[in-house]
Amino acid sequence: MGDCPKPGMATPKERGKTMEMTAALLRQLRPEIQAALADLGKRFGVGFEVGVAKYSGSNATFRLEVGIIGNDGRVVTKESENFKFLAPMYGLSESDLGRRFMLNGKPHTIVGINPNAPRFPILTECHGRKYKVPAESVKRALTQATEGGNR
Repeated sequence: MGDCPKPGMATPKERGKTMEMTAALLRQLRPEIQAALADLGKRFGVGFEVGVAKYSGSNATFRLEVGIIGNDGRVVTKESENFKFLAPMYGLSESDLGRRFMLNGKPHTIVGINPNAPRFPILTECHGRKYKVPAESVKRALTQATEGGNR
């Protein structure tokens, strides 16, 4: 991670423009930041989750969560800890954390619960993106996965 742009990448000054934070720029930055933090995490035995970003014209702030690495190789987050205790309230079991299922034709993995989001409390991950899903949708998809032998 240096101050220099990648070879062939023009700096904002070279393009004759004033740099401005945009949602598109932040979407490009997030995986780069996540990758850059991976080496640091390996050195210290922790994992980093780069979360949502808030931005204005000239600056941005990313949410960064640091956690230990669980037995499943994932970063232990507040939401994954919540899942262990709150899953029964939503008709799920603690062992459902990390389960994969199909939703709208795409593979999702259960990664946590947000009790402050009553309509969409179950957090899933699909192709590196996080989603908020209704508990009933998750229960239905898990039932179909079990009946179809697709775990």
